[in-house]
Amino acid sequence: MFIVLLAQITIAQCDYSRAHSLIEENLADYQALDGQYGNAYSLFRMAHILFLSRGDRKKARELVQKSLTLFQAVGNKRLIAHTLILLGEILCMDGEVDRASSMLEESLAIFNAIGERSGLAVALIARARVLSYHGELEEALSSYQESWRLLLAIDDRELAAACLEGCGELLVVQGKATQAVMLRGLAASIRAEIVAPIPPIYRPFYIDAVTSARKSLDDEAFQKAWAEGSKTILDQVVLAP
Repeated sequence: MFIVLLAQITIAQCDYSRAHSLIEENLADYQALDGQYGNAYSLFRMAHILFLSRGDRKKARELVQKSLTLFQAVGNKRLIAHTLILLGEILCMDGEVDRASSMLEESLAIFNAIGERSGLAVALIARARVLSYHGELEEALSSYQESWRLLLAIDDRELAAACLEGCGELLVVQGKATQAVMLRGLAASIRAEIVAPIPPIYRPFYIDAVTSARKSLDDEAFQKAWAEGSKTILDQVVLAP
């Protein structure tokens, strides 16, 4: 459906006001997708918008839980798994790391069972974020690496940028500022090319990582690493241990 696709595009472009309006103005079209499924999908998208835009997270949590219940009722495994990812990220932001991890492991199990590589890559990135939040940096890096191998195969550039950014955050913490900046430079060039800015919910982590990297490198070294990274070809990137 055209409206569904347009809403997804506007979300990727961080035009959340427009995306929300599209969903609200076309609720009948969503519901026409198939009753409960349409309702579940619209609730999921509204929750997604609230989360990414750093809106009312309590409301986002309520909406995504309702969406999950409806998707479970209709038995849509793929969207159950995507909803579990969103709920897991919200729970992590709310400090409920153990519950978040449980949601993401369930999502990973579903995507593995149905063989959907794109969804699996999303779940792995989300798991890496939760592991990083919990201080399990080596496990987080392993999750990013696994996601990266999938992303090279399916050529999803927006997810590739997110994976590079997340891995860059870990490398800064591990004292590998030059490599981190190179990954950030490449991610920035990808986002500029596909017109997909970093969602507001993740921007503070990005800013913190860049600030830390600048403290570790002089301006010349920072700019050189960023420029070199921005020119790197994706399939030449190795997310180092």
